[in-house]
Amino acid sequence: MNTWLKYGLFFGLGVVVGAAAATFAARNPELIRKGVSTAVGKTIDLKNRAQSVFETAKENFEDLAAEARGSRSEDSGRQA
Repeated sequence: MNTWLKYGLFFGLGVVVGAAAATFAARNPELIRKGVSTAVGKTIDLKNRAQSVFETAKENFEDLAAEARGSRSEDSGRQA
């Protein structure tokens, strides 16, 4: 199959799917609003959970780094 023909078919399929989606959205605005609202809410929940996980990891790393600095300073004090 010719490359241009293949890309043309994909473009045409995209136009048809886009037109169908636009028609569906125009006829069902409440359904679209509900779906978008749910998606945004779940995205915010995911962001909050990820933020919590990364904050915990950051605190653990800071504790580990502080312990390493403390043990290094104790070791240098013993050698002197």
